[in-house]
Amino acid sequence: MERHQIMTRRATVGDLPGIKELFRRAVAGVSDKYYNNEEKADWAACADKPGHWEQLVDTCFFIVATSADGRITGFAAINGNGLLELMYVDRACKRQGIGSAMLYELEDYARGKGLKEIRVDVSYAAEGFFKNKGYVVLKKQERKAVNMVMGNLLMMKRLVAGNGHADKREQD
Repeated sequence: MERHQIMTRRATVGDLPGIKELFRRAVAGVSDKYYNNEEKADWAACADKPGHWEQLVDTCFFIVATSADGRITGFAAINGNGLLELMYVDRACKRQGIGSAMLYELEDYARGKGLKEIRVDVSYAAEGFFKNKGYVVLKKQERKAVNMVMGNLLMMKRLVAGNGHADKREQD
C-alpha cells in the first residue's frame, strides 16, 4: 500500500458535522467483543450532546486529519492540562498511520506547553494502540456516555523533552 503524507490542521466549528459523523461510524465499528450494541449506541449518542463539541473546538488543541481531497479521516483533541479528550480515525482509513500522526502531533503540542505527561481515557478497543505508543494503564474505570456507564481504562505517558517522533513517523 502506498503511503501518502498525512495532513492535519486545526479543527473549526465548521468541521463539526463531519467530525460527528466520523465519530458515529467509528463507534459503531468497535468490535462487539469490547462493547455490545446498546453500549455502542449510547456512546455514539455523545455526538448529539448540545455544546459539547463546540466547547472542545474552543478550549482544546483540536486537530483533524484530512485526505488529499479535504475529507476528514480522523480527529483528536487535547486540553491544556494534558488530558487527551478524544481521538478517532475513520474505519475506512485504519492502519494508515493517521492515528499515530495525530497522537505525535498532540504529544509535541503538549511538550511545547511544558506538560510532563498525557492522560487519556481509553476504550478497551484502543488499549493496544496506546500501549504500542508507550502509554501505560493506570487503572480500570467506568465513565458515563449519555445514559449508560461503560468500562474503560485510564492510561498515561510521561513525556520527555524533544520531539522524538520523526523516525517513527517514517515507519508508521
